[in-house]
Amino acid sequence: MALVVTNPTVGLVWTRGNQYEIRWTGANTDWAKLNIIAYKAAASTAITQVNVSANGTYSWTLPSTLVAGTDYRIRISELD
Repeated sequence: MALVVTNPTVGLVWTRGNQYEIRWTGANTDWAKLNIIAYKAAASTAITQVNVSANGTYSWTLPSTLVAGTDYRIRISELD
């Protein structure tokens, strides 16, 4: 089953230093862990990468050191 990020949505504005929820649907409950990666633009270097249980939500505090921008993306995948 495909994972779909439901939050953040396209165009949502988050402020550095604040905490927000990343939410998704479609996680296979057999998966023990998922990988969440935040990218800036098309960069292959992750801004953050965490391993979480497949429960559909993760609270993330945006580092105050992040460069402001509108080109960030969130990717969620099964942890190998």
